[in-house]
Amino acid sequence: MLDVPPDVIELVPPRKVPKTSSGKIRRSAARGIYESGLSMQREHSLWWQMTWLALSGFGSRLRRIRHWLAEVIYAGYWWGLLVAVAILIWPAIILLPSHRWRHRFVRDAVRGFLRATRTPMRVEWEAELPSGGTMIVANHASYLDALVITAAIPEALSFVAKEELARQRVAGPFLRRLGTLFVRRIDPKGGVEDTQHQLEAARRGARIVSFPEGTLTRRPGLLGFHLGAFLVAGQAGIPVVPVTVQGTRSILRGEQWFPRRGEIVVHICKSMAPQGSDFAAAVKLRDQARAMILQHYGEPDLSYESIFLETV
Repeated sequence: MLDVPPDVIELVPPRKVPKTSSGKIRRSAARGIYESGLSMQREHSLWWQMTWLALSGFGSRLRRIRHWLAEVIYAGYWWGLLVAVAILIWPAIILLPSHRWRHRFVRDAVRGFLRATRTPMRVEWEAELPSGGTMIVANHASYLDALVITAAIPEALSFVAKEELARQRVAGPFLRRLGTLFVRRIDPKGGVEDTQHQLEAARRGARIVSFPEGTLTRRPGLLGFHLGAFLVAGQAGIPVVPVTVQGTRSILRGEQWFPRRGEIVVHICKSMAPQGSDFAAAVKLRDQARAMILQHYGEPDLSYESIFLETV
């Protein structure tokens, strides 16, 4: 060991090492990891998410397009089949000699149409129809209501329809051969004559079908009833049978010509005997029949609503 004089030895102070806490080390390491590759991973993740969202949106749009195409194809098939059935039954109704035969032919054709369009129909009977003349009153939710009632009730029926249909070249002869009773709604004198024709038909034992609402609307609900059918029932002394038709509004709404799939339920209530032939008895009979229809209808009561509707 060398002997160095003390005055030669130069005291060098030790180098100060900066103190670093463990927290700073972790933050520095995290920043290094982020700068080295985490940003690329995040960019990749964002790109994948955007791609996935775009593919998901395309898939939902594709499903909507497929659903729309299926509805259009079904509507075209529905109307094509209805026109074919109408072309088939029109000459048969003109040529068949018996009213009962004509009604049975139409009933079977309508039932076949409902089966072919996969429209299930369920008929619920509280009691059988009375024998002889009967006034059947039903709600009016769709253009299909008359066809559905024809398919549901096996007896020969005579529908009440507006007089304008009688003047049509195709519908007029067809409806007359089916025993349709036409009414003039804006001609008081003609209305009295039409009521007399209904009375005569009821006394002959006809089963008359009337829609006391007098119109239909897209809006769900049961409108107020006119008194005509109930006055006829009271004066003729025939029972009234309330009938509720459900499901036709969703299949083919008023003022709409695009049919959709659905199920139909026809509920036929017990008959109600009129308690007189005057105006008060007709009002009571109307209110009772309407209450029974509303009970099974499942739609709101619109009797107190002020609605401007197009009569159909």
